[in-house]
Amino acid sequence: MPASPQNLASLLFETEEPSMQREILDEPALSDLQTRIGDLPDISWPAAKSTLADALAEALDVKLIEIVGGTWAKLKQLQEYRDPLRHPPEETALVPLVDHKIRSTHAPSIDLLSGEKLIANLVFDVALLLTLTGVTLKIRNGRIVEIASGDCKGTGTIKYAGQKLAERSTPKWAIPGSLSLGDGFAIPHLPGVET
Repeated sequence: MPASPQNLASLLFETEEPSMQREILDEPALSDLQTRIGDLPDISWPAAKSTLADALAEALDVKLIEIVGGTWAKLKQLQEYRDPLRHPPEETALVPLVDHKIRSTHAPSIDLLSGEKLIANLVFDVALLLTLTGVTLKIRNGRIVEIASGDCKGTGTIKYAGQKLAERSTPKWAIPGSLSLGDGFAIPHLPGVET
């Protein structure tokens, strides 16, 4: 794999380009949709498929860093870093995480319209599993601001109407020496957890 995946589309299809999405739209699970579109007078399946592939690529543009950053921010072990007395805002803490897995599910949907008429509402089920090893987080002022190291590998599946359209597992890729998270992810207060 030449580069690490950046979003759900590149993890599932090894590219963010909609060409691979076009291929899965020909799966038997979508044959009913193909028939309904084929029966319409003003639209062809190839044209609809191209539009749907573009829409699916856009719907799968969910950044992996947002998934993992949002999950990490909710870890109980990070709650103490919210306390400015224990960890002043100018302090940078390096927090190693144990090897762990992050699971997330997504349900991107696409409305296919002909003029003002709704032809179909397509809801896809996406499941993601990321396995992370050796990750160290940099925390400053109650926010995760950088990933200092680690490795990751992922598996993703996409289904429609309960039928698998695509599944892909990536080889392990290294998180670069440090990956800045910009403004970072705020560590929210978790009810019932003392800081």
